[in-house]
Amino acid sequence: MNSKKLNEWLGITANLGVILGIAFLAVEINQSTKATAAAISDSVMTGYLELGIPIIADPQVARVLALGLYQPESLSDEEAVQFAGSISEVVAHQL
Repeated sequence: MNSKKLNEWLGITANLGVILGIAFLAVEINQSTKATAAAISDSVMTGYLELGIPIIADPQVARVLALGLYQPESLSDEEAVQFAGSISEVVAHQL
């Protein structure tokens, strides 16, 4: 009788250990997912910052982008290539 009772308690304890292990694993996966999302967000923001630096630092780039967006017909051939390259870089960064 004692052996049977001991086996029942060991079974219950083992099942409880499995349930706690699964719960711990779920918490770890959730934390890992949040950390990955934060790293991706940081990477995207860094990329946007890197795209913005040439515009801020170089008035010529800003002028070409403004003309390309609001008056594309006024761009010279060279400016049109610069504008297309800048837009391509932005679009490529989005993907």
